[in-house]
Amino acid sequence: MTEERKQAVKLQLAKEREKALENRRKKALLKKLEKEEQHNELEEKLKEKIKNKKTSSELEDEINELKQLLLKATTPKIETPAPKIEIPTPKIEQPAPKIEPPTPKIEQPAPKIEPPTPKPRKLIYGGTYKPALW
Repeated sequence: MTEERKQAVKLQLAKEREKALENRRKKALLKKLEKEEQHNELEEKLKEKIKNKKTSSELEDEINELKQLLLKATTPKIETPAPKIEIPTPKIEQPAPKIEPPTPKIEQPAPKIEPPTPKPRKLIYGGTYKPALW
């Protein structure tokens, strides 16, 4: 390889390295921006949650209001009672219902169960009687 060719290859290699470095920096910057966007979205969500969350003093105020409402609802109101006027209601007597005496139950005799009859013994070869086993 000649000196001119070596110089040309070195210059080309240097240019490619610069281009690669530039591309890597662009990609890194892009990733950094995406991370920042995600971080900003999370921060916004947190701010909304905190904004919607009530503070302890607000909660205490609400508790006190509810206690007062409960006291108002449970305390009896003192009013002067109106004089009671009782009107006698006529009593209607109804005849007492007739109660019939219970009918006696007739017990039927239990059916008789006969004991089973024994089976006749079979003669087995050998000349002895033994109960059948099968």
